[in-house]
Amino acid sequence: MHQFPEQSKTGENIRECFVNLCFKVGISLDVLMKNCFFVTDQGSNFKNTLSNFHRLPCVCHMLATIIRHTLQLSDLSKTILPMKENDAQMEQLNKIRETVSAIKNGIAFLKRSGLSEKY
Repeated sequence: MHQFPEQSKTGENIRECFVNLCFKVGISLDVLMKNCFFVTDQGSNFKNTLSNFHRLPCVCHMLATIIRHTLQLSDLSKTILPMKENDAQMEQLNKIRETVSAIKNGIAFLKRSGLSEKY
């Protein structure tokens, strides 16, 4: 596994690391440009890095964004949907939020502890 250097993850820095890694393992950038598709999040750094390549947005990242914004609708629910704190829908929404929060905390722990890089 190749570690990204301790520097900001700008498009230029990622591109430099990517080009160096391809050179190191003997992969032609021309072959990648013609024959490969890269799937990334919607970050401008990756869009910039892969501007000359075929890039597709990651559906999982897109769904996560949709879910995150959807779960924030309870702030708007008072004006759009007249939900009360004791409504069954609000209770379900809060349970979903708690679950998402627990998953995020678990992922953050795995990243901080370094366990996510072992597998």
